[in-house]
Amino acid sequence: MYVSDEEKAWNQVWKARKRKRGTEEVKLWKRGVGMLLAVLLAMAWLVPQPEKIAMAAPNDIAGGSYGSVTWVIDADGKLTVSGSGDFRAPLTNAAAPWFSYAEYIRSADIQATGITDMSSMFAGCYNLVSVSISDTGSAVDMSWMFNDCERLVSLDASRFNTGNVTDMSYMFANCFSLAQLNVSGWNTRSVTNMSYMFSNCYGLTSLDLSGFDAANAADMSYLLDGCANLKTVYSPIHITTSASLPESSGSNSLIWVDASGNEWKEMPRNLDSGIELKRILALPTAVKYVPFEAYVGGQGSALASGTLPEGLALASDGKVSGVPCAAGAFDFSIWWTDENGVDETVVYRLVVGENTNPNVDTMSDPNYELIEYVPDLYLESLSGTGSHTLVSRGDYSEFVAVYLNGRKLTEGTDYTSAPGSTRITIRDQTLTDEGEGTHTIGIEFRTADNTLRRAVQNYTVLPGKAPEEDNSNTNNSGGGNSGSYTQPPVEPVEAETETVISHVVQRGDTLWKLAIRYYGAGRFWTRIYQDNREIIRSPHRLSVGQVLTIYLEEGNDGNAETEDVMAGDTYTVKAGDSLWRIARKYYGKGSLWQLIYEANQSRISSPGRIRTGQVFTIPSR
Repeated sequence: MYVSDEEKAWNQVWKARKRKRGTEEVKLWKRGVGMLLAVLLAMAWLVPQPEKIAMAAPNDIAGGSYGSVTWVIDADGKLTVSGSGDFRAPLTNAAAPWFSYAEYIRSADIQATGITDMSSMFAGCYNLVSVSISDTGSAVDMSWMFNDCERLVSLDASRFNTGNVTDMSYMFANCFSLAQLNVSGWNTRSVTNMSYMFSNCYGLTSLDLSGFDAANAADMSYLLDGCANLKTVYSPIHITTSASLPESSGSNSLIWVDASGNEWKEMPRNLDSGIELKRILALPTAVKYVPFEAYVGGQGSALASGTLPEGLALASDGKVSGVPCAAGAFDFSIWWTDENGVDETVVYRLVVGENTNPNVDTMSDPNYELIEYVPDLYLESLSGTGSHTLVSRGDYSEFVAVYLNGRKLTEGTDYTSAPGSTRITIRDQTLTDEGEGTHTIGIEFRTADNTLRRAVQNYTVLPGKAPEEDNSNTNNSGGGNSGSYTQPPVEPVEAETETVISHVVQRGDTLWKLAIRYYGAGRFWTRIYQDNREIIRSPHRLSVGQVLTIYLEEGNDGNAETEDVMAGDTYTVKAGDSLWRIARKYYGKGSLWQLIYEANQSRISSPGRIRTGQVFTIPSR
């Protein structure tokens, strides 16, 4: 291709310019790199760096110095700190200069004197197993000192001079393996912060803080947080703020008791001498004459101390079960050997409540409640061959036994059983063998996995004759119910006009009699009970002078004023409400109460027992 002389001249000029520009760019790049290096060197010069020192031996891991203090980690993982003064700028919250090598540290010999800031001194030294410190008298900060020393098992810190220390927060936090810690003789009068001091020290089973003076400790929050295996604590003196004790362990509540049996949720305040607090696991509350079970140990369990309530027994698999026949608080300890061959001893407290109506009412399990029950019995109204039937919602295939006041009844002699759901018919003679007074019937069920389920009720044996009864009640007799399940309200007979009547209870009145008088049948007594629950404490006891409200509605409730029900409507229970009243409000018929009950079963333990403030879903009809 032909190229003119003019083009050749232009190409030469362009190439020369390109070479010159490239040379200038290289010079600029070199100049920039030089300036950057100069800046970095200046910064390095300005930032204080620990001076590297010659190692004591060629195999040493690391070493350094700050002021007159030197430190070295030898080939065996021993940290030695010597000299006088602090090992870093004090009170700066900076990590210890050997922190980057913390994983190599297995022991420590702190020979340096005059250290004022010991915070985070061994933080992160998770392989540390032994420590020796010659002088702590100048220390004012020991926060985070042993934080995360996971393999530290034993530490005798009794010779630590802590008279000037103000901060001990997180001092032993996350020392998971620490099983023996001696802090006796410590002067903590100046300490203001002890928060999280022993947090997550899982290995501790006993801790003596009786020498601690907490007069100036403004923060003791979470002092023992996560100390799950702690069994004994000796409390500090002069505590002025909240210092909580560990609260729970698995499914059992954890309580702390002193020598007098008093329970504590936090360390006692303002004491001049420390007291011993022992950990006790509180089993679920039991009720006298109601079937009970709980697991308290492992295979090979044995009773080490204390006694179980009469009627309960300990099986070798660690299960306590039976029917308690005595009320009160029972402390006992269980011993067994775990799967690792380690002996375990745990102290438990079982509180057995009296078989009062309120206590018994709470003990039927969901889906096992009674829907028919034994009423109160009047001795002079019973025949020698009569019987009474109670019915549980429980599956008959799970039925095991019936107990009366803790005594196991004999099927075929004391009672008969039949499906639908579970029907138990008990002879009157058996029901009255215990004499006058309140008695407890407990029905035991066992699910497919052998879990205990219960249906229970109280009834009362009374002297004299029963009040008038409606002839339509062909089997169970009596004047009311004191059991755990309140029979669902039944729609009243029609009345010509809607009327609200105030009835003043007279001597001899019963709910049964009043139901006959106002509704024409004694079986409607539950209607009166439901409408007056805020007044009637027990359905089988009325007090002379009580004023009961009796609602007589128009025919079949059909003309009652109602509210439109929209999808998602809810209702907040008010004082005096019952399912019957709520159903009447929304549907015009109290007898439709079961629509509301079935839509809210997870929130309603019993149709006869709803609480102010509960929020119910109102389903459409």
